[in-house]
Amino acid sequence: ETKLSDTYTPLAYVLPDVVPKEVVPAGSDSATRNNTRTAIELMRRRNVSLVVRDGSSDDAPQTIALEPTALLNKYMRPSTGWKMCKYQLGGYYSGRLHTCTTYQALGSLCVKVSKKADGSWALDSSFGGNGCTYESGWRPYSYTRVHAPSTGHFPNMSAYAARAFPSTTVRSAMDPLILASNLTKGKLIFAEYEAEEMATGMILCIIGCVAMLPAILLAYPIFLAYRAKKRRDAYFTRQVDDDEEPEP
Repeated sequence: ETKLSDTYTPLAYVLPDVVPKEVVPAGSDSATRNNTRTAIELMRRRNVSLVVRDGSSDDAPQTIALEPTALLNKYMRPSTGWKMCKYQLGGYYSGRLHTCTTYQALGSLCVKVSKKADGSWALDSSFGGNGCTYESGWRPYSYTRVHAPSTGHFPNMSAYAARAFPSTTVRSAMDPLILASNLTKGKLIFAEYEAEEMATGMILCIIGCVAMLPAILLAYPIFLAYRAKKRRDAYFTRQVDDDEEPEP
C-alpha cells in the first residue's frame, strides 16, 4: 500500500516579481504621453515560461511554456448608466458609446506541476485546469482591478503600481491544499452541512423567541390580574374564618 506521505514532496515557491514603473523613457515627451505609451506597452500580450531546475540532478533547466498574458488588460462592455460603471466596476463611462471601460492588472500567477515517469516536470491539468484554486476556475492567472480615470485616459502608472503586485507560485499537484480546495469547492470547510444545520437551528430558535414575545406581553397583565384576584380571595377567606370563630 502506498501512502501519500511516501510520494508527496512539498513544492511551493513564492517569488515576488518586479513591477516596471516606466517601460518607456520619459525623454522629451509629456507625462501624459509617457503614461499612454507605458500603458499600451503593458497591455501587450507576453509569452510566459516557467523554468524548472531539479536540484537532485545535474540536468539542464527545463522550460515549460504557459499561456501568454498581459500585465494590464482593458475591457469595454455595454453599459446603461454611469453609476454602475463608476462605483461598482471602477470604470469610465462613455455616454456617446454607452460603454464602460475597465482595467485589470495581473495580480498573481499560480500553477501546479507534476513529475512524469521520465523525470521531467509538466503542468498538471487535474480538476479542470493548471491553476491552484477552485474559486479561480483552476486558471493560473488572477487579476486585480485598477480604477479608470474619469477623463477617459489610461490609468496612471502610480495607480497601477499601487494595485499590481505580481507574484509567482508553483505548487505540486499532490499538495493536500489543492485536493481540499477541490473537495470543498474552495471553501476549505469539511463540515459545511453540519454547520448549516446548526446555523438554521439557531435562526429558528431566535425566530421562535421573537414570535412568542407578543403572546408573552399579552399574557403577562392577565397573569398579574389573576394573581391579584387569588390574593384578594385568600384575604377575604381569612377574614370570614376569623369572624366565624367561636369565643372560648
